[in-house]
Amino acid sequence: MPENTINEKPSLVQTSQGFSVIYKNRYLYSKYNPTRTIISTIDKLDILPNTFIIIASPVLWYGLDELISKLPDNCIIAALELDENLKDFCKDYLPEKYKEKIQIFSAVELVHFIEKIVQKGLVKRALRIDFSAGIQFSADSYAPYTDLAENIIAQFWKNRITLVRFGRLFARNIFKSLSSIPNSIAFDKLEKSISCPIVVFGAGESTQYLLDSIQKENLEKCYVIAVDAALQALQKQDIRVDAVVTVEAQTAINAYFIGSKPFDILFADLCSISAKKTTKAKHASYFLSEYAETNFLKKIINSNFGIKKYEPMGSVGLDAIQIALDLRKDESIPIFITGLDFSYSLGKTHTKGVNAHIVRLINNTRLSPIENYDAAFASGCQKVLDKSGKTVITSKALLSYAQIFINKFRDAKNLFDAGVTGLNLGIQRCSLLDLNNFLSKKVGSLEKKQLPQTSISKFDSISQYYDNEEIQLLHLKELLSTGEKAMSENEKSKYTLNELIFGILKDRDYLYIHFPDGYNLSTDISFLKRIRAEIDFFLKDIRYAKKQLLLIKNTPFSS
Repeated sequence: MPENTINEKPSLVQTSQGFSVIYKNRYLYSKYNPTRTIISTIDKLDILPNTFIIIASPVLWYGLDELISKLPDNCIIAALELDENLKDFCKDYLPEKYKEKIQIFSAVELVHFIEKIVQKGLVKRALRIDFSAGIQFSADSYAPYTDLAENIIAQFWKNRITLVRFGRLFARNIFKSLSSIPNSIAFDKLEKSISCPIVVFGAGESTQYLLDSIQKENLEKCYVIAVDAALQALQKQDIRVDAVVTVEAQTAINAYFIGSKPFDILFADLCSISAKKTTKAKHASYFLSEYAETNFLKKIINSNFGIKKYEPMGSVGLDAIQIALDLRKDESIPIFITGLDFSYSLGKTHTKGVNAHIVRLINNTRLSPIENYDAAFASGCQKVLDKSGKTVITSKALLSYAQIFINKFRDAKNLFDAGVTGLNLGIQRCSLLDLNNFLSKKVGSLEKKQLPQTSISKFDSISQYYDNEEIQLLHLKELLSTGEKAMSENEKSKYTLNELIFGILKDRDYLYIHFPDGYNLSTDISFLKRIRAEIDFFLKDIRYAKKQLLLIKNTPFSS
């Protein structure tokens, strides 16, 4: 074959010890012993159970038998070929006995496949094995898919840990919070309602810098949104707070509202613990972070309850930014943010006046100083340079929040970072001097608009939802306790016992989503016993919420 001939299609080439493949004037296997390299590679591998294996550029599939023979339990194999000619070629050489077990994917197809199997909890790690030199045609293009697989798998199990710890609490909080909706304002009634500049305050250090520099009368011209942890600090300096955002699910959040002064509206995640009795909010509006893909959450979101759905972001500051973007009348309205630092200085974790700072002041002794130095040396913390070139402390969690901010909000128009300290957020910065000058030119104070009326009409639909859940849970309890005896004649004619139980549980995944193995619904006896124990918790919550619904039907949202 002439050296200057380019092979446009891969073709078999006989060697002394088997077949190789030549493509684009390159041998994809050794000319002398085509199988030696891959078999040697596989022989050296130490593969753990539950591994997702990506076979890169399989071509003639040499080494596949050896790989499969040494696989531990619960491993899944997928082949990735980025060259269309090679993809068509290797399909013809996949051994017949493996054609139902192994699929050959393009890049996009592989991502969808990974996402599908990961949701079933089938894999815990990823491994790429290069089966031929075919990867050399686009060597840099294969690595990202291995990284992507590892990231998807890691994110799934990270989310599982969160659900195991908080899944039940989230669901129970939702059931309790639903009873407050009739006296709340539907979120869509508030969207695009703010026509003045908006300032969003987090609880980071940069909030203090802004409060020390800005003229109070300038803030009076703005719509002020505070995260729950920043409320006390703002009100202690007599800053009018128009709205507060809260997402925390645990009772610790109640301390952030102690001694608070009245403010207009509380934007609360349904997953958050009810702050109704510990705030001075005149009104409430609810949103829901879809913390997991469950039929339970989908049903609530699709119900006509006036709840705004947000993707879970993990940080109240990120939710506050999203709410501010939804509230402004149009993209010409500027939004200024401060206190969303996602980092802190040595000894300083929050701005002055917030609960964390107050607690340090109260507990101050010679052995327990006001400065919180411990936070700088906690596991996972690291030193980085902030946007001003100053060395600050951050953590993996804070870095991830900053990255979410950049990915989600960097293209938002007229969104300005007015924070002096903190990580770079990928948006246009605004100095405190420029902010003061801009607001000084604004004429007049914030125009107060009449908030929409609360929606008593939601009472009946929420009451019906509670009644239906209670009926279904009681029936499920009987089915799990007495078996087929609890089935009606009509049910017996349509379903088996397991089918009926499965049908009820499918829409009530809040009963098991927080189990360590709750990513898959099972009718195994041990799984059902755990579900049976959960039913009483949720029946208690639903009955309590029904009583609250009746009590607050005509009660304004106030303490």
